[in-house]
Amino acid sequence: MVEDAGQVADLAKRIRTKQSGKSRAASGRLERCPAKQRPSKHPFRSYLMRRKTRIERFLSWNQHRRRLGARKFMRDSEPFEQMKTALIAAGPASQSWKSQRDLGEHFDKLRAEFSGQPELMFHHAKLIVLIRRRVAPQQNYAHFRQLWDAECDFLAETLNIRWLTSAADTFVELDPRPEVRGAGMLASLLANMVKIAETERWLTNSQDQPILPERITELRQRMVPLFEGMSCFAAGQDDTLYNLYWRLKPFFDVRPTGVILHGIYNRLQDADTVFARLRAVHRLKKTEWWES
Repeated sequence: MVEDAGQVADLAKRIRTKQSGKSRAASGRLERCPAKQRPSKHPFRSYLMRRKTRIERFLSWNQHRRRLGARKFMRDSEPFEQMKTALIAAGPASQSWKSQRDLGEHFDKLRAEFSGQPELMFHHAKLIVLIRRRVAPQQNYAHFRQLWDAECDFLAETLNIRWLTSAADTFVELDPRPEVRGAGMLASLLANMVKIAETERWLTNSQDQPILPERITELRQRMVPLFEGMSCFAAGQDDTLYNLYWRLKPFFDVRPTGVILHGIYNRLQDADTVFARLRAVHRLKKTEWWES
């Protein structure tokens, strides 16, 4: 029991000393400090994990340089039907890589990517680039939305997954309707998570490794833990992807992003992806997750 003021003061001093970490340093022990006081392993994370403010973008010379000459690439109205039949002649098609600072040079490389394809697909890509570079974003988004309202089925059928994902991202960022943004986010998430999984497969040089039949048998006999309570997909019979399909299906009716989501989902079943590889070894009819 504490009997006088001196003892109280001494006790308080010892408590403060312990809390300040002096006693821990003296004993050579290290303890976790509170999250707010803990030094970050990544000193610039607080800067990187946020978007630039409007004033920061305005003061960025690089942002202005990337928009120089943009007005000449904008059109007030587009004859969509004519652009669907006009094919781009830009030599052998080659996929563009990395963004060029000069907008004209960037569009030249982008045009080559669509060589032999309808002009409308290149126009769609140009709108996305202009929106990304914040060139009259509201005006260009209005054109982008008009294009998808008029040619949703054509674009969903002809664009590849890269550009369908870019379209979904554009809707997510700018469309005022939550259901359109929600379906768009699902489309982007689905495509990008498969992209990440396939990238790791390439990085580990395991793209040519076959699925091992004995591992499939093992997954039928026991649970194989992964992380945070998750366990391996029981290849050949699991109903995880079957249930995923039926939970996604109502979103397919949301136009236009649900159409994008539906198209991406179906193509991932046929392309060389984890979906297709697991489909090849699936044996239980009632848990099939693909449409055809």
